[in-house]
Amino acid sequence: MMRFFYNRLNKKGTSRLLYSLICIVHLLLLPPASLSAEDNLVSARLTPHNFSTQQPARLAITIEGKQDAQITMPEVEGLIFHQRGQSSQFQMVNGTSSYSVTYTYLVQATEPGDYTIPPIAITTRKGAQTTKPISFTVADTPATVPRHKQSQSSPVQRVTGEQNENVAFIRLIPAKEKAYVGELIPTTIKAYFYRGVKFKFNALPELSGEGFLMDALSNEPQQQEEIIDGNRYMVLTWDTVLTGIKEGKNDLSMEMDVSMLVRSPQQNRRLPGFGGRLQDDFFDDFLGRYENQPVKVTSSAVNMDVTPLPEQGKPNQFSGAIGSFTMDMQAQPTNIAPGDPVTLTMSITGTGNFDNVSTPSLTEADGIKIYSPTSSFHKGNQQEADRKVFEQAIVITDPEVNQIPPAVFSYFDPIKEQYQTLFTDPILIQVSGPSPAAGQPQPLSFSQKQTESGSSPESDLPFAGLAPVKLTPAGFTGDIKPLFRQPLFLLASLLLLTAIAGVTAYRIRTHFLAKNPGIVHRRRIENQRKSCINAINGIKSTDQTTYLSSAQQNLRNFLAILWGCEAASITTADIKKHLGAEHPITRLFSHGDNASYGAIEFSALQRDQLHKEITEILATLI
Repeated sequence: MMRFFYNRLNKKGTSRLLYSLICIVHLLLLPPASLSAEDNLVSARLTPHNFSTQQPARLAITIEGKQDAQITMPEVEGLIFHQRGQSSQFQMVNGTSSYSVTYTYLVQATEPGDYTIPPIAITTRKGAQTTKPISFTVADTPATVPRHKQSQSSPVQRVTGEQNENVAFIRLIPAKEKAYVGELIPTTIKAYFYRGVKFKFNALPELSGEGFLMDALSNEPQQQEEIIDGNRYMVLTWDTVLTGIKEGKNDLSMEMDVSMLVRSPQQNRRLPGFGGRLQDDFFDDFLGRYENQPVKVTSSAVNMDVTPLPEQGKPNQFSGAIGSFTMDMQAQPTNIAPGDPVTLTMSITGTGNFDNVSTPSLTEADGIKIYSPTSSFHKGNQQEADRKVFEQAIVITDPEVNQIPPAVFSYFDPIKEQYQTLFTDPILIQVSGPSPAAGQPQPLSFSQKQTESGSSPESDLPFAGLAPVKLTPAGFTGDIKPLFRQPLFLLASLLLLTAIAGVTAYRIRTHFLAKNPGIVHRRRIENQRKSCINAINGIKSTDQTTYLSSAQQNLRNFLAILWGCEAASITTADIKKHLGAEHPITRLFSHGDNASYGAIEFSALQRDQLHKEITEILATLI
């Protein structure tokens, strides 16, 4: 049936592109039994590629698809991987949905040099995959210029601590100044900038000092205003985490590179034609005689004391977890037949360095076969704490076992300054069904069959360590319908005919518009006109700086289509030449140029009047 449609369409001159599209649509709509599972996609990205021994890099491992994964990090001499949690992302574009999970690690280098992270092994339900190797360079601790020895001829001005509060300063605020090796210290970074001075931020704040790692800072810090000693400041706030990796006392500070807009040294010049009697200070301000001055803002040093964990009282199960945690364990199912697997779900909840939280162990393992666990980390929020979940399969091998013993987990509590050990309650289970008779030959497991046949042992299988799969017989189908009678095939044919009609209508419309380019151009102008008016009305209630900047950009986009040029090339002089000096759009651009340097401000009433004139004239501007 479908071949008939294909032949008829092809004989009538349907383009190869349309013919291929029809074939693809039909293949996509075939019954699910004919489709193969899509391969899972994994990738790894390191940012930045060049960093120092004191500033870790961020490694993001992304897995496409909604499924659990087990990541095996490679061992690289000179590199330490610190797990920092995971996040998920869901997208839907044109009816097509996609889901991905990203696992984040901090990469710390103990020595400078050239490194390569080999392929990272990732195991999912679809099989084992690997990422591509990543090469990068690690430099030594960047040299810093002592503040009191800064050269007077240096083009970079240094503002240290709070000695010049009327310009800018940074505060480093750790939650505590004494910590243990490996302990996570919540830290707040605040950068203060005087409201009357314009600044341009060239980079995020960087940690200066040895013995500590800092989590990556967000590119979108919190912004607010504070008044200190009667001066108003714009404050940028970052919440991050410091981790002590070296014993001893260390001085830490923050540095941030910014550019400050300052007056040009060409001042107090006398205007020609006035006999030297009139200064041009007002015109210097009005015409924007300013320049960017590089400034390095640094905080006062904070002394951090890092001590090692005590050896006294350290449990055998301790794996390096530091913080405050609770533990819970559940088992499914609890009513089983002999040889059935049981899945243990163990959750560790709280605050601390979850990268050192390992799988809780059972207090007794006699009569129980334990398989390799999988783990996942869930970042908390204001309502929920961080949580790490372990799933582990076990099989009861002794019919006398009627309960799953308690699980045990040990950690160090930095507040109580002592080790803590958690125990779960035992879980009762019920084994039903006859046990295998003594002396009766047992059926070989899949792994035993593989070994006896000369294939790879269990440890070489992609899912080595997982619980055995218990197979059950499937049902039987009494009636088999031909493919062309199945409802899904009829639906696919109907959708195919609909797709053909849609493609044909699209080609006719495209052909018509290609012969009438004026219609396309007029539609583009009207669409951009509506978009520009809506955008300007949407920013009417914003502050003066935001209003002028956004309005200029939207007007440039509209004028670019109207005049047939690039938006970035349109200047105030061009607008004045096309529209005249007294045109509302020309006045708005002039106000924007002057206000960008603080040279002039206009009242809210003037702005509302100008806004009204622009929106009215935009509706008829051609």
